[in-house]
Amino acid sequence: MHGYIAYDRGHASLRAPGNSLATAERAEEFGLSPQTPEASRLFGQLVRGFFGTAGLRGASMVLSFGATTLLARHFGPTDFGVYSLALATATLLSVPTDLGLTRLVVREVSRYHVRENWGLMRGLISRSNQIVIAASGACCIGLIAWLFLRRDQGNHEIDLAFAIAFLLIPLVTLGRLRDAVLRGLDHIFQGQIPETLIRPAFFVTMIGGVLIFGDLRPWSALALNVLSAIVALAAGSWMLLRQLPQELRNVRPAYEMAAWLRALLPLSLIGGLDAVNNQADLIVIGIYRSAGDVGTYRSASLISMQIGIILTLMNVVLAPAISRMYHSNAHDELRRLARRSMIFVAGSSLPLVLICIFYGRALLSIIFGSPYVSAYMVLVALALGQMVNVLVGSVGLILNMTGHEKDVAIAGAVAAVGNLALNFVLVPSFGIEGAAWATASSLVVANVMMFWAVKRRLNIIMLPWPTKS
Repeated sequence: MHGYIAYDRGHASLRAPGNSLATAERAEEFGLSPQTPEASRLFGQLVRGFFGTAGLRGASMVLSFGATTLLARHFGPTDFGVYSLALATATLLSVPTDLGLTRLVVREVSRYHVRENWGLMRGLISRSNQIVIAASGACCIGLIAWLFLRRDQGNHEIDLAFAIAFLLIPLVTLGRLRDAVLRGLDHIFQGQIPETLIRPAFFVTMIGGVLIFGDLRPWSALALNVLSAIVALAAGSWMLLRQLPQELRNVRPAYEMAAWLRALLPLSLIGGLDAVNNQADLIVIGIYRSAGDVGTYRSASLISMQIGIILTLMNVVLAPAISRMYHSNAHDELRRLARRSMIFVAGSSLPLVLICIFYGRALLSIIFGSPYVSAYMVLVALALGQMVNVLVGSVGLILNMTGHEKDVAIAGAVAAVGNLALNFVLVPSFGIEGAAWATASSLVVANVMMFWAVKRRLNIIMLPWPTKS
């Protein structure tokens, strides 16, 4: 949809102003180059937005971790594995119903907002809701019908858990879409409240209440998850209605269907490949190994995912800013912002990598209990993969928000195919440790490919040490 930056323009425009070009470039390599007051103000806003987001996500992480810990300790590895596998399957299957729309909506709503294209913004919001409702509803109904038709062939309690988990598909997809619209409108903090605060808070409260007065099974825990998603979706819809620009209420919707569809193909592929990379390990373990192995693996995976939480938080606040800067031809500021955010993310995340490597057994025992300590080597492998992920920063986001989503799709395709292949090869022989090394390897491959794409397309070198462009 958006043309690539020409190499000569990209190299020229990404040089910092100053009395000495060499000095400016050298300082810029550390993310400290001379800046305009506007650039400094923008980065300050982003830092404040990051810490606001961090507080919200921190609360969400505590609540979600609390809920997961309660479930893992109450269920034990086997039932926790059933719960985790059903949730992972629903998450994986929700991606095709998204069709890449959430990524497109953040980017395009931000662009339409800057250019005051109210008709196109209204058309995009309306059409994306229609598509998501139709696709996710059809997927959910089809999957539940399939489970009903095979009800005499499997374990009824496991089938019930999966059927309830499938109800999350439309709820989660619509929730993500509302978050995307709010982020595109620059209401980043408000957009995260339903999914990151309301849903986990309601979920952990319900779990705690049920465990005090009764018992939980995997299917009933998933039912509480569905109820929490309904509450979050209702809250998100109310917040979005309050924040929509007044201009949208009286304007006729306009559509750029051809342009949107061209962008959706790589963006939907990116979403699908991300889901494969995130859930393939659990699915393959579920095929070849026991539900107990799934639960044990999931405990280590949940801890390793926290290494990337700073990167995730930064991406939330960076996405609309990157889109605005790129489409406003502010390439100087874009380069500095990308490098500075990467240095911040790497410095904040690496201590947790070391904690996972040197104190991983203690972490697993304290958080989930002694039955999960056997996942230590899984945790080490996944932590090393996450280390590379945080060292290169927001490379995938930068490519997506500047119209280079094809590079992300290619990197994701290579990583996803490799991840699946390695999981199918390694899991039968090496169990959950094989799945961990397969997943970590795919994460490294994807990030290295996107790192070079950012260098080639935008002349930005995402390394935490000085380099020569």
